[in-house]
Amino acid sequence: MDVNSVANRGVLLVGMPDELLFKSGWFKSFGDLVMQFLRTQNKDGAGAITSDLQLFKLLSPNRESVTSEKLKALSLKYAPELQNTWADSETPDEKESLGAWWLLEITLNIFLSKRPKLQFEKLNEFLADEKNAVAVYLQQKDSRSVLSYIEKWIGGDWESSAEFETRKILLWLAFFEKFLRVTTEGFDKRFPEPAMMKMFLPVVENNELILSNERYVSAIKQKSVGTEGSWVSFYEKITEAKCTFYSKEGDDPKAAVEKSVKRIRAGKTQLNRKNYASNFRVLDTELRQAPMQPVELIALFCEVMTKKQMAMQKDNCMPAAIEKMFSIYPTIYEQLTD
Repeated sequence: MDVNSVANRGVLLVGMPDELLFKSGWFKSFGDLVMQFLRTQNKDGAGAITSDLQLFKLLSPNRESVTSEKLKALSLKYAPELQNTWADSETPDEKESLGAWWLLEITLNIFLSKRPKLQFEKLNEFLADEKNAVAVYLQQKDSRSVLSYIEKWIGGDWESSAEFETRKILLWLAFFEKFLRVTTEGFDKRFPEPAMMKMFLPVVENNELILSNERYVSAIKQKSVGTEGSWVSFYEKITEAKCTFYSKEGDDPKAAVEKSVKRIRAGKTQLNRKNYASNFRVLDTELRQAPMQPVELIALFCEVMTKKQMAMQKDNCMPAAIEKMFSIYPTIYEQLTD
């Protein structure tokens, strides 16, 4: 079984893992994703989890070599109590019916095995619906047969494929925000208002669309140099941090930083893991030497949303229409409240 292929099958999940995780430039492979995830949950011994481990070589970039058996060996090493879960999840005679819900369910169970007090009832409900929707579609081969499942989670009043795809992204953004509120200490206190991720949605100012990446970088700038600080002072601060902890970038490191950050803000350069680390993570003394933290993946979602916004602009969608499509996020988030 090709796990990478399974990860992109589904109804509401179809194609989403590839778009969110790999095309965004945040994870190189399924093995890289698993390794980074385990590092976030292995705070005391994070240094021991490296890409050299034979375990991660099992999840190689060779798609055909990533079998369900190898994935099972990986998960059971870190969560042996999931033996029964695997027995329930495996359907060797019906592998066609497996979709991304299967991998997400396994990943969630690994996580919950380490933190059993946590509850993700809505996510479990969604996975059950996705599993049923896949089964129904495979039986009837008619997209109309799964509309009820789709409408339950993202509504049924979308008017274009672009709006449909946008709502799928927003659904996962909502799940991610719920995840941060449950798992990240102090998150609720810092962001008491529900659907706080709306601060990174695109908005129209002076008839121009302000992209999600621009709003994200602006938030980092405000945290770094204050509301009155200029972009110049922000670039200088990044340059100082980079020159202190990394080698200088050519003869004019400040100019290199300014060019890089401006391109990220404009959506011309990916806000991927590498560019995030070199331009923004370097500013945070606590994060700089630590394993990746879940809250940092806000940047991943901003990158994915920005690419969607730019694609809409290329298709001559008006700024106000794009803003409206993304503005439904609070409604999608609200229905995830347990």
